[in-house]
Amino acid sequence: MTPLEYGNLIRSGLKMTSVTLTGDEIVNRTNEVLPIVEGKINEKDNLGRSILGVIGFADFEDGEREYPFPSDLLNKIIGVEVKLSPTEDWMELESFDLSNYTRTTDESTIVSQFKGKPQYDIFRESLWIYSDTITNVAEGNQGLKLWYLGEFKRIANVTEASVHMETAPTGEADEQNFKRGIPKSIQYWLVRYIRKEIKEENEIALTEYETNIWIHLDEIISKLNPIDTKQVVEYKRPSFADYSNHGFDL
Repeated sequence: MTPLEYGNLIRSGLKMTSVTLTGDEIVNRTNEVLPIVEGKINEKDNLGRSILGVIGFADFEDGEREYPFPSDLLNKIIGVEVKLSPTEDWMELESFDLSNYTRTTDESTIVSQFKGKPQYDIFRESLWIYSDTITNVAEGNQGLKLWYLGEFKRIANVTEASVHMETAPTGEADEQNFKRGIPKSIQYWLVRYIRKEIKEENEIALTEYETNIWIHLDEIISKLNPIDTKQVVEYKRPSFADYSNHGFDL
């Protein structure tokens, strides 16, 4: 459903209008509960990877080892692969802990230590690649592949009448590019959840479904179909001008 249909469905079940239940209130209530829903999905073994999993591609740049990404994305990385040249195969990277590294990080030392066995680290809101020389890479090379857990896109309003809530955002790298569309079954659960919250605040009797709202969420999650849930996104490396250096020299 569209955000417009979503808002209307909530209000109709409560016999409320846009005056008595504003769009901002619906948006805030919805976006507050979505992280809880995501957490419950991620508790179900590998279901989180099936429903919220995203594969992202980014370009390498000559000589660059630091690639900034949104912190929410970095915190949910499952795996990293690199392809240092068009003729090479993909290589899976192991996670690297700089605190256990006893050598310097100048380019020649990095190349000598990590050639043939690349690794990655996450530091100051960036992904760092330790590998053989990164050079002669063409624009659009897509040599960096990220596997990570995304999250459901947040709604911005309840007036949008064309883009459905189950549709994942598209476009270049920004704060939206690791969001997933919200499955329809969870959209309808959200409608009932918002109604329940408002009824409780106004001391209105709940339905059986609303009384057992979290049990019903568990049932919905157990029936989520992981088929056709893969999402692939393409990143363009953000300009450092768009990022604070957090007190560090870049």
